[in-house]
Amino acid sequence: MNTSSKTCSIAIVEDDETMGALVAQMLALYGLPTQLFTGGFALLRSDALSTFKAIVMDLSLPDMDGFELIQKLAERVSDVELVLMTGRGNATLESARLVAEGLGFRVAGALNKPFSHLELSLALKLREPGIS
Repeated sequence: MNTSSKTCSIAIVEDDETMGALVAQMLALYGLPTQLFTGGFALLRSDALSTFKAIVMDLSLPDMDGFELIQKLAERVSDVELVLMTGRGNATLESARLVAEGLGFRVAGALNKPFSHLELSLALKLREPGIS
């Protein structure tokens, strides 16, 4: 992740509590603070929305799909990296990536569930813990 004046906190948008906690644990290995949101509207209503450096987001949410969330994010924030995740396969990931990039977002990664902490760390360009 490149650095800027923004904090390095990361929003996780995932309605599956277990998966959300797992992603938070993966990022905690790198000392990154996270905030978990169970839906798109919760993220969009957050006072912290403009402070996130990255948003790791599921494309299948109960209150809106990932495509709608990407469009609504484009109306509110511009300087944030997205990591897209889904269990629906590469075609869905590629479509969402194209929409996000078309709206000006940098898509740091597109991950099929399940994925490892190494795949997530590569997407966010994180150094392995303990490596200088």
